[in-house]
Amino acid sequence: MYDHEALKDEELLLLSRLGDREAETALMVRYFRRRYRHAKRAADNLYLRFTPEDFVAVYLATFTQAVNSYRFGLNRFQAYFELCLQRDMIREARKPEIINALTAAVTSFDKKINEEEERSLTLHDIIADDTPSNDPRIYIDYAETLDSFHKLPRYLNSNGLKLVKMRSDGFSLKESCAKLHLTRGQARNIMLHFQRFMAECRSHPKKAAYHL
Repeated sequence: MYDHEALKDEELLLLSRLGDREAETALMVRYFRRRYRHAKRAADNLYLRFTPEDFVAVYLATFTQAVNSYRFGLNRFQAYFELCLQRDMIREARKPEIINALTAAVTSFDKKINEEEERSLTLHDIIADDTPSNDPRIYIDYAETLDSFHKLPRYLNSNGLKLVKMRSDGFSLKESCAKLHLTRGQARNIMLHFQRFMAECRSHPKKAAYHL
């Protein structure tokens, strides 16, 4: 049995092509969970031109195409996928039906702009409903997404997230501190802050973390 969550994208893709349905599902869930981050990396804020439904449709269609057409050894799957996503988002954004849908959505959006900006991203928006809430990796994904929008809670920062990710990947406290030039005290303080972040997200999964 494989620990699919611990495998790289390419390893999951290879297993999927060999008939491992769990690997196929794990890769899809991983990329859907990180959809906003990948979209921002691929084409900055272009995804904001889509309604949520149209964005998800384009994203999933691109993911399926990338999974089927990816060739091992040329580049990482993530880089290939984001290149495909950039192409498809630009192409789709030019379609009249997308522009019309956006116009209608913006009209409604303007009425509640203070409530519906990017700040509304919650843990519930980022992760699949059936994802175990005790897995620290989902909170790392969520925090990294918030960081890309400069919306992390005040008690977290980008360097702290690097430490949390290294510890999640199996690096010792000593190794992590040496790599990031942190003292043990600073590292322990960061980990405590991240535990607080996780606890708040568990308590309020549908509330934006930076408003907790």
